[in-house]
Amino acid sequence: MRGIAYLFVELLLVLGLTASAWAQGESAIHGTVVASDGSALPGAEVVLHGGPLPEPLRTTAGPDGHFGFQRLVPGEYELIISRESFQTSRFRLTLRPREVQNVTLELPLSPVEQSLEVSAEAYLIPTLHSPGSTLLSPNRMTSLPLPQRTNLPEAILTSSPGMIRGHDDFVHIRGQEIALNPFINGVSFWENTHSVFSAGLGVDYIESMNVMTGGFAAEYGNRFGGVLDVVTKSGFTMDNGGSVTLGLGTSLRHNLSMEYGGHTE
Repeated sequence: MRGIAYLFVELLLVLGLTASAWAQGESAIHGTVVASDGSALPGAEVVLHGGPLPEPLRTTAGPDGHFGFQRLVPGEYELIISRESFQTSRFRLTLRPREVQNVTLELPLSPVEQSLEVSAEAYLIPTLHSPGSTLLSPNRMTSLPLPQRTNLPEAILTSSPGMIRGHDDFVHIRGQEIALNPFINGVSFWENTHSVFSAGLGVDYIESMNVMTGGFAAEYGNRFGGVLDVVTKSGFTMDNGGSVTLGLGTSLRHNLSMEYGGHTE
């Protein structure tokens, strides 16, 4: 019995020393919640999160904006402060053994949100393109007669007023001999389209075509009679198709062209 009593006394001493050592390692957080002008914010809710905590601790700031958390285990913590009409703020801190941190946390006012609906008659905004431009959409080019779809000059000949097919097979705009400067996907080509030397870009491979005959935007620079801005189709939109074009004429003006386009996977 005497041995059991000694053992019980020693156990109490060990527990007391452990509790004393644990208490000597505890930390604390004291803080004050204030507004942007420095005035205290009573009633602000303060929530303490941290790895050492089994669950968050909550408290409310007092009349002077003060709050506190006692007997905290050293470690990483996060304070979340919220109050009506103010923005929620977060503050991270690290507590070391036996450290008491005093912090002042400032809450900014929540922004005022107000919506206003304005209705008015809409006016057309001038386009950045030439006022004398004609956009040829895919539907319009598809509806062209087959003879006009064999080459590019034939396709654009009737697109805009003032365009004629000269004796040299060039397209002339208002009498300009070096008239039409094509852009293909933004790349400029200083040459007029001609059906004798080459059939040119097939109409079936054009997504859209904008024919401008005057008042060009700065991006096109100093042009002569007109600009042909062509955007080609993507290979992913074509279903593995092609075409064969045969042209016959006098003075050995014969040409044969073949085109194919598509995609896999």
